[in-house]
Amino acid sequence: SDGKTRLVFDIPSRGLLGFGPEIATATKGTAVVHHCFVEDRPYAGALGLGLDKGKLISNDSGKATLYALSSLAERGVLFVGPGEIVYPGMIIGENSRPGDLVVNPVKAKATSNIRTVNKDEKVYLSPPKKRSVEELIGYMSEDEIIEVTPKNVRLRKLLLDSGERERAAKAKQKRQKALTK
Repeated sequence: SDGKTRLVFDIPSRGLLGFGPEIATATKGTAVVHHCFVEDRPYAGALGLGLDKGKLISNDSGKATLYALSSLAERGVLFVGPGEIVYPGMIIGENSRPGDLVVNPVKAKATSNIRTVNKDEKVYLSPPKKRSVEELIGYMSEDEIIEVTPKNVRLRKLLLDSGERERAAKAKQKRQKALTK
């Protein structure tokens, strides 16, 4: 009658991690979330299988450049801005497609002595999406860890080297195949 809908769910508390900001964004701040403890229950399995979004993972260390980030912004939402220090294995954004994508956020624009008609175009970049520790806990995958320092809260892969990550993923697939036989 008044345009409001009430939804009641019975979910584990771990399912609420990072949910508040997501629902606020989806409803433009109009949703009200209330939760209360019902009872202790045994572990019922993983939540949201197949819902993981891909990540943009840095493959180089240094300061992120506006030139590189402007091309990466087309691939997804960025978590870092120009001038921020990045390192291999650090998650610098969310891929718009499923699956992780290894990218180079420190790539500099090639310089030459030749003048062109198109001078350096002004590049506009949306501000990076900063997340709280609670949001990162809800967002992270099982192969990622949160790095908390006095100045930064960052998400990174557990294995920083991309080759090690690929070998670990293949080994995990072999173990899962062996379990299903």
